Amino acid sequence: MVYDWIWVLSLVENEKIRGIWVIIGSLEGTAQMIKERGLWSNRDKRIVGPIPGVEIGDVFFFRMELCVIGLHGQPQAGIDYLSAYQSLNGEPITMSVIVSGGYEDDEDTGREIIYSGHGVQDKNNWQCMKL
Repeated sequence: MVYDWIWVLSLVENEKIRGIWVIIGSLEGTAQMIKERGLWSNRDKRIVGPIPGVEIGDVFFFRMELCVIGLHGQPQAGIDYLSAYQSLNGEPITMSVIVSGGYEDDEDTGREIIYSGHGVQDKNNWQCMKL
């Protein structure tokens, strides 16, 4: 993938393989470089449904990879969505959810997730956030 090669080249060029924060900073710099060159995929038109080239079971190690390919458009927020204004039916649509283990009351059973990192953070009131 283009992203992988540019990321590796930026690491080699900067000679900064010393710790995770340096790598994450390099990832963000690489993503910004790709964005400035217009190489982010699937960003012109927000896609509801399958993303071309992404298959079930694909593995991603960093959130920025998801942003670059258009699978998740929010560099920090765990939920990416179309606003009611952007969607065809006039309702907001959740595009993707990233559960990274950052909140102790998140639950992932494989078939269902309870995610408390965006919006209501009261586990007893999660029904209003159910997808």
